[in-house]
Formats: sequence, structure tokens, C-alpha cells
Amino acid sequence: MYSAVMMSWADGLTQAWPHVNLGKDFAIEVARVEMLIPALLFCILASGFLTLVQTLLVTTAR
Repeated sequence: MYSAVMMSWADGLTQAWPHVNLGKDFAIEVARVEMLIPALLFCILASGFLTLVQTLLVTTAR
């Protein structure tokens, strides 16, 4: 879905400006990068939160 939106945006930009040539490959790569960034941030933040919760549970159980 996101790739389709990016492809339509790149196609419209390519049609509006003749010197710009953004093809399907560009749109797919941009979509991949923009989907990887939130996934990595989620993994980092979630692991930090889970580590904090585990540490608090272990220290309060003693």
C-alpha cells in the first residue's frame, strides 16, 4: 500500500518535471527505508522498555 502511494507520487513528480526521472525502483526503495526506520525504532524502544520492566520486577521481588 505504501509502495503504491510512493509510486504515484514519484510518477506525478516525473510527469511534472521532465528533468526528474523517478521510477518504480526509487519508490520501492524509499518505501522500504521509511518502513524500516519505525520498525527499528520500535524494536529499540520496546527492548528498552521490557528491560526496564524486567529489572524492576527482579529488584522488587528480592
